[in-house]
Amino acid sequence: MIEEFKNKAIAIIDDEIDILEVLKDMIKSHINVTLYDFNSPLKAIESLQDGFQPNIFLVDIKMPKMNGLDFIAKLKKMNIHKPIIVISGHAEKQEAIECLKLGAFNLLDKPLSFEILIHTILQALTLEEVTLNNETLNREKEILLSLFQEFTNKNEERVSEIENLVLEKTKLIQSDKNILKNFLERINECNRIDREIAKTYKDISSLLQKQNSVISRNISQEFFEKNIKFNKRSSNKQ
Repeated sequence: MIEEFKNKAIAIIDDEIDILEVLKDMIKSHINVTLYDFNSPLKAIESLQDGFQPNIFLVDIKMPKMNGLDFIAKLKKMNIHKPIIVISGHAEKQEAIECLKLGAFNLLDKPLSFEILIHTILQALTLEEVTLNNETLNREKEILLSLFQEFTNKNEERVSEIENLVLEKTKLIQSDKNILKNFLERINECNRIDREIAKTYKDISSLLQKQNSVISRNISQEFFEKNIKFNKRSSNKQ
């Protein structure tokens, strides 16, 4: 039993009650995770609108009233960006590929393989965890950058205040400008270092964003190409 994701939740959406029970049993036998099942995507959307926030979705492609493709499109409109695993039969392959184009994480074919199902769910949960950590890291970096900027601005204000105060109050320094010059140079050097640190954090943040974007594109492209090849092979067999 895998305990790593015991604080995570999976939303399973399938109009067939028997399939829902089978999926839950398969997952529970291997992963300690909270499961929520919905026999209608409309019910799932209603729960999401009420504040329900699963970590990943497991969605059947063929359902009445709203199919898996429409469900994923709705999630996108609701600005919900969680990994979505799509389950499809051979006849629904083209629709499933459209789901991948909309951003679905992976596509599983019926009949489901237990090993592939568990492996894919673990991949999706891991991706979601990494994404959350990156979002937290980016927020903390923005706070840090803001503090650095505030610190730098305050130091620059102090430099001006000190210079005016010294020139006004200290006759000795007025007679020997090098004392004041050296003092202000030290403060300016500290400010320069602070600005370099802040710039470094900005550069790192930009690189991480580019890296995450490349990783996301590569993942989507990999699954898209894989399923395109699968679709061609299936068509050739007919």
